[in-house]
Amino acid sequence: MVIALALGASACDADKGGSTARESAESGSIQAALTVGGARHDVTAVHYKVVSASSSCSDSAIAETTSPLEEEALPGGALPPGSGTHAGADGLFVVPPGDYRVCATPMGDAGPSVECGPAEGIATVISEATTELFLVSQCLGASNGGLDPVVALNDPPAFQDIDVAPSKFITQCETATITAVAEDPDGDAVSYTWELAAGAGSITGDGNTATFSPDGPGDVTVRVRATDALGGSASLTFPIHVSASDCGSTDCQVFGSDAFGYVGCSRVEEVPSCDDISFTGNLACNEDDCLSSVALPFEFNYYGTPQSTVSIVSNGKLGFPGTTSYGNSCTLEPQTIAPFWDDLYPPVGFVWYETLGTAPSRRFVVQWQTPHIEGGDQLDIRAVLFEGSNDIRFCYANTAVNNASVDHGASATSGISGDTSSLVYSCQSPALTNGLALEFDYPGGSETCSDGIQNQGETGVDCGGPCAPCGGTTVEFSEDFRQGEPPTDQCGAWDAFRASLTGTYAAVTLRGSLDPDGVTCTGAAANTICQALHSGTPTGPVECGGRIWTVGTNCGPDGVVELTADGAECSCGSRYVARPCIGNENWGGVNSDSCLPPTQTISVVCEGEGGPAPTCDDGIQNQGETGVDCGGPCAPCGGATVEFSEEFTQGSMSAGQCGAWDAFRASLTGSYSFVTIRGSQDPDGVTCTGAAANMLCQALHSGTPTGPVMCDGRSWVVGTDCGPPGVVEISANGDTCTCSDGYIARPCIGNENWGGVAGSTCWAPSQTISVVCGGEGGPVPTCDDGLQNQGETGVDCGGPCAPCGGTTVEFSEQFTQGEAPVEQCGAWDAFRASLTGSYSSVTLRGSLDPDGVTCTGAAANTLCQALHDGTPTGPIECDGRTWTVGTDCGPPGVVELTADGFECSCSSTYVARPCIGMEAWGGVNSDSCFPPSQTISVVCAGEGGSAPTCDDGLQNQGETGVDCGGPCAPCDSGLCDPATEVEFDGRCYYLDGSGAACQPGYTLAPQSVLNSIAARFVGKTYKTQPSGNCCIAHSEQSTELQDWGMDWDACNMPGPFSTGPLLGGAGCSDVLIGSSTQLTLCMSL
Repeated sequence: MVIALALGASACDADKGGSTARESAESGSIQAALTVGGARHDVTAVHYKVVSASSSCSDSAIAETTSPLEEEALPGGALPPGSGTHAGADGLFVVPPGDYRVCATPMGDAGPSVECGPAEGIATVISEATTELFLVSQCLGASNGGLDPVVALNDPPAFQDIDVAPSKFITQCETATITAVAEDPDGDAVSYTWELAAGAGSITGDGNTATFSPDGPGDVTVRVRATDALGGSASLTFPIHVSASDCGSTDCQVFGSDAFGYVGCSRVEEVPSCDDISFTGNLACNEDDCLSSVALPFEFNYYGTPQSTVSIVSNGKLGFPGTTSYGNSCTLEPQTIAPFWDDLYPPVGFVWYETLGTAPSRRFVVQWQTPHIEGGDQLDIRAVLFEGSNDIRFCYANTAVNNASVDHGASATSGISGDTSSLVYSCQSPALTNGLALEFDYPGGSETCSDGIQNQGETGVDCGGPCAPCGGTTVEFSEDFRQGEPPTDQCGAWDAFRASLTGTYAAVTLRGSLDPDGVTCTGAAANTICQALHSGTPTGPVECGGRIWTVGTNCGPDGVVELTADGAECSCGSRYVARPCIGNENWGGVNSDSCLPPTQTISVVCEGEGGPAPTCDDGIQNQGETGVDCGGPCAPCGGATVEFSEEFTQGSMSAGQCGAWDAFRASLTGSYSFVTIRGSQDPDGVTCTGAAANMLCQALHSGTPTGPVMCDGRSWVVGTDCGPPGVVEISANGDTCTCSDGYIARPCIGNENWGGVAGSTCWAPSQTISVVCGGEGGPVPTCDDGLQNQGETGVDCGGPCAPCGGTTVEFSEQFTQGEAPVEQCGAWDAFRASLTGSYSSVTLRGSLDPDGVTCTGAAANTLCQALHDGTPTGPIECDGRTWTVGTDCGPPGVVELTADGFECSCSSTYVARPCIGMEAWGGVNSDSCFPPSQTISVVCAGEGGSAPTCDDGLQNQGETGVDCGGPCAPCDSGLCDPATEVEFDGRCYYLDGSGAACQPGYTLAPQSVLNSIAARFVGKTYKTQPSGNCCIAHSEQSTELQDWGMDWDACNMPGPFSTGPLLGGAGCSDVLIGSSTQLTLCMSL
């Protein structure tokens, strides 16, 4: 509704004696009749009120009146351009010049209108003139809805139609085109504005049409506003639902492929890219162990067979036709798609399926929202079959169900299988974490003619089959040469021939008119030669076909490339040579002189399947290589078989075995054709061959989680998530960090669950476990590689190396009364493992009998070998005593040595049993059950090999670093000062000549800690100054006195220390000395 108001100033001045504007104001005539779009509103009159410009419409009026609406509409010329037909009211007030606020309220029969709102405006009145002011009252428009739920604001115009193409449901890869139609009841022109009211994306408007582009999956709200020429507006809001989709992202990491050509990759997504169809999809069967046969909405090609029907199985899989089995294994059933094959329980959940999208890009979605039969929260697993591409996607929206035996697929199998090949991602392993997405790309989908791989039926790398032809089988150069004439055209033909050698070749022949058969080289060497001709790379000499072949580049001008089958390049003595670009008359010859040769035809032929040439850095085992990019025509792979083989004892932690495992892994620097896990319980073991084997061995070397990889009928995995950081295990069971029976090696786990062969892998029986990476693998063993290999009888000695020379191997550890040995057991196992030679004597001695007792001769060697093997031996009479090696005292695998004839007896007085796990660790010239504190030493002397030590500069004997960890002092973490301090149990300890005083941040330490750290002070020095007394001041000396000291030749003089503190050292036993430079033991707070 339009209210027309005229204000005029009076023709004469106001009374200067104080008359007011109110006194001079008089009402005008206002007539009204309102018709809007053919329908009447509730307005019958307008109430006018004039106030000063600085006042509001609620303030006191200067003038006011109420006038009925006129029956006639206002003339079009009195309205803004684009206006239609509007009812109006005209009024006239006479007021003094000035600025005024004019307020107008449409009125109905019972008071202010409920359909049309108030209006106001500012008018400036000048003398002797009339000011016209047009006010617009916005009235309620009809509420219209769109295609989606709408909110219509109570202002005209009114929306008549809304359209979203292709749909209000789009993927994040699509855009939506939106068209809105609004009509103004008065016939006003309408303009449109567009905005996103909620959600992520962008919208671009052009009149009543806009384009929306999403930023990702989720719901967005679009708002369009229609405004007429007088400012009346209406808005409409509606949702667009954006689902996740693969828009060609490249963040999917390939995890494997199968013989058919499927390529699998994985990625982690913040929002699952598989649609959530819960409560919108169709319900499949929800019984326990059931299936629903459902017609597919499109033809889906699976392993080369078009499928029109799929079985949706309640136990987390699809099949063609499929079974209801729940007892999953690492070997999938034929024709199975298994996102989460396990024993699921849909009776308290749902299984949904739905077809989304439009042809030819539809997707068939299946969603399992169900708990496992063992209980826990609901899983949310989704699978999508894609029309056209025939690709498959799995999404794991929720696999954490508060049930450790089920969480993240710990008991499930995930993968796909045809009739003869399969591609498994995980098997009974907690690898299916929340947010994981797996893609299985159908051959011809992800494979391309430029991916650098020979796949999808190609006959060469990226050529042949579906790609461009590889370019023939034979590439030939053949030209006539004339004696005494430099070649010209022949050189151009030679360059063209060389440029065309872009394939792989099985033979190269050098022949001509003087020898039509010529000479031929076949196999990988031929390919090497042809490739060298192509690249102009000097190559050879290469022995092939009984001749010496060379590609040379130093005969004649720069860029001249010649081929000779006589071994010597640029030589006149060669009789099989082609050098067409030499630029003189010495262009070569076949079965003739090669300098000034007779007139003849020379031909060079490279035969094979053309295509892009394999190289020694293409990451593919081809061109006769014996490993990936090594062997054959490439650099030698270096070495043959690398083997880890160690004995493990039931119930005992692996110590020395871990060091051997780390050394084995470090040596895997080559490429390999097979990997085997075997042992005493299965001497043949299980083996993986081919490229998968090389991938597994390389993963062991690098410590990279890899697999599951299906290889030779088993699922292989390299894992790093079992035990402390850095633990690397290999499993042929399809899973890692589980107790599943089978074939697992994890020597560095740090507990008794070190794996097993052909049986239990947790708390397994005592056995030998071997892992072998074989083929052209690893560096060639040498006599200075720090490893015992190549038939050596010790580390880098014996066998093919220099004789080991009879070094003595010794175990010597401090034991404390009443304390079970821990580190001593690791040192004992390392000592036993090092007994790899032959020995002429064995001695059992200690601090209570420094000479001890000794056995010599063959019996001594028998005893030392029995200690090494852990074989019960004896009793043996030797040098007046009865010696025994026993294995039945304590947990399985404990090995003891006694010189009293009785094993596992408290009556023996010469016994060493450091791994017994209790305080009855033996003794020398003392009780052997609850013996007094003492040092016990066992020494095997003779032809014993180069014994590993804690100062040999090598990481061996179970050490976790070079000369530290394992049987040696623990390796420092960097917490403490390496020059003066020893790190132990999170604290730093030092010795100083400070007279029982410690530096700020440190305090006196108890002397009992020296039982654990004394030996580690070797090589350290005083914190600030040398001591003046060798007995060690400590925090417990008020009750225990001083029982530890430094030997006379190791204290009271500048460091570093040549020995560590000793119990009773320097005569310090039950003494209390308080020198100002007393040797003092301090620890960090």
